[in-house]
Amino acid sequence: MGTILLEINADECTLTAATSTSVSVYLIDPYDFSICCAWIPTAELRIEKRAGGYRCTNLNTGTSARLTEKLGHKKLNEITY
Repeated sequence: MGTILLEINADECTLTAATSTSVSVYLIDPYDFSICCAWIPTAELRIEKRAGGYRCTNLNTGTSARLTEKLGHKKLNEITY
C-alpha cells in the first residue's frame, strides 16, 4: 500500500497522510476542500508535486484535489506521544 489518508482537519483546512515510514500534513486549496471532505480515512492516495503545489488523487474514487503546500513531514520513528 502507498499513501493513506489519516485525517481531514476542517478547522485548519489540512490533509494528513501517511506512508509506511512517515506522516505528512498538507494545506488544502480552499476551492477543493469540499472534495476532500467526501473522502474517508484509510483511502489510498497518490500525491504528486506540481508547479504551484501538489495534486492529490484518491485512488479509490478517482477524484483529485489541489494541495497548496506541505506544512510538515515526520518519519514514524521521530514521532513522540
